[in-house]
Amino acid sequence: MRYLFKRSELFITAAVMMGALLASADARAQDVTTAAQRVARIEAAMHRVQDDAECLTNRKRELEAVMLLLRDALTQSQGTGAAARDGAAAIESLHTRAAGIERAAIACVHREPLLASNAATTQGAAASGDTHVDAVARENDATRVIERNARLGGDLSVTLAEQADGTGQIASNVIINGVREAAPRLLACFSEVAGTGRRGEMALSFTIGASGRVTHAAVEGDSLGIASVARCVRTVGSSLHFSGGTRGGDAVISYTLRYGAQ
Repeated sequence: MRYLFKRSELFITAAVMMGALLASADARAQDVTTAAQRVARIEAAMHRVQDDAECLTNRKRELEAVMLLLRDALTQSQGTGAAARDGAAAIESLHTRAAGIERAAIACVHREPLLASNAATTQGAAASGDTHVDAVARENDATRVIERNARLGGDLSVTLAEQADGTGQIASNVIINGVREAAPRLLACFSEVAGTGRRGEMALSFTIGASGRVTHAAVEGDSLGIASVARCVRTVGSSLHFSGGTRGGDAVISYTLRYGAQ
């Protein structure tokens, strides 16, 4: 009887030890998986920072080129007659181009961080619990943010959309709906680079009038560098229509588009 009792004790002890070993192995496996996931996120963050740095470098080069043209235009504007008027008009046009490049530069890094800590995430969500609503509602003295970090379809997304200029008033949801209706046509503009691994950004700027139609459209800050794609995006932008139009004047809207796998 004593022999059976001792043997039972040995079996129980062995079972407990085996359970502890298995639990320890599971914990180590989970730790390895968690560590691998963290390494993958850090690697993804590194690639994103590299992309952002390249994007900012391209915008800097574009602004440098605009500055050279501005110096020439300033010299011309200080003359007389038609030459002076042409110089002043060139300065105004180059200012608009520089503003578009600046918006594209800001959009280079306006994305949610991959490595946000729990504390940072909690603080970021404290405003309303809905980061998309917070982004749409946020305004400052110079611009009105319409939307940010939103997919249009496929590999095409919006990094930043804002009312950049103009006194016209139009609801954000009207602008968003108008752009979403044209999203398939915008995505089709990039069909020639689909599957090639090419990535880039461009800012589609368009002016909405009281009728709801676009009176002017332009593409600025194009880092993809394919003229046919930029022309197609500008054509689609020119055809946009927004229900109800604007009140109190025109509204200049800028949509910074990012193409490529995220």
